[in-house]
Amino acid sequence: MGNACGRPLCKQIPRLETVIGPLRGIEQELGEEHAKAVTEWRKANTQHELVMAEWKREAKAALKAGEEPPEQPADGPTGPVRDRLATSDATV
Repeated sequence: MGNACGRPLCKQIPRLETVIGPLRGIEQELGEEHAKAVTEWRKANTQHELVMAEWKREAKAALKAGEEPPEQPADGPTGPVRDRLATSDATV
């Protein structure tokens, strides 16, 4: 009738690890995919910033000359959102 651990959740920890262990591996893969997506987004965003800078120069010159400015380029790419399978902070 003795509990070698002494803590109420002691017997549950190995069971939780059985479930959480594989999730950690998947989370790591998702993190690596997210890092690649961020790198691609940064490249695309840098390109968009260059397009916007050129548009601003052209628009400024057109307005100064009393002409209609060129149409503004579309919004830039949105940053990637990292997928999560688990969290240790359930605060909402």
